[in-house]
Amino acid sequence: SPPPVRQISTIDEPLNRGAVSNSDLLAESSRLAHPVAGLSGMTGGVLLVTTERLREAREAGDVQQLLFLLAGIVKRNHLGVDDTLLGEARQVAETGRSGLHGDARRAIGDFMRETAKCMGMLASEAGRRTPAGGDTEGGR
Repeated sequence: SPPPVRQISTIDEPLNRGAVSNSDLLAESSRLAHPVAGLSGMTGGVLLVTTERLREAREAGDVQQLLFLLAGIVKRNHLGVDDTLLGEARQVAETGRSGLHGDARRAIGDFMRETAKCMGMLASEAGRRTPAGGDTEGGR
């Protein structure tokens, strides 16, 4: 059976009845368990699935799904990616060598690039919705 649907809403849009929550992602254990060398436990699988979901939503032009997915990613250190990158930068600065496995670097790079593309798409969408005077919906 399909995973349960979690309802969300945004300020100016109705509920997105097709949104998938982070807990729903955890239910897809076979996909999430895909190991990525250099990332612990299910982190690699979750990162790959999150990147895939971002790409699917962006390519489908699903603004609501992007808002939902990005809300959890940009507000916090998603899957410890920021900590991993800071640790990697520290190690390179101290030793001149990377300690992060190539697979992990690729997975994190793909995730970061897809996140940036999605945010760019949302910014473009917001720009199209903004009236000529730059005021959005009565000054909000």
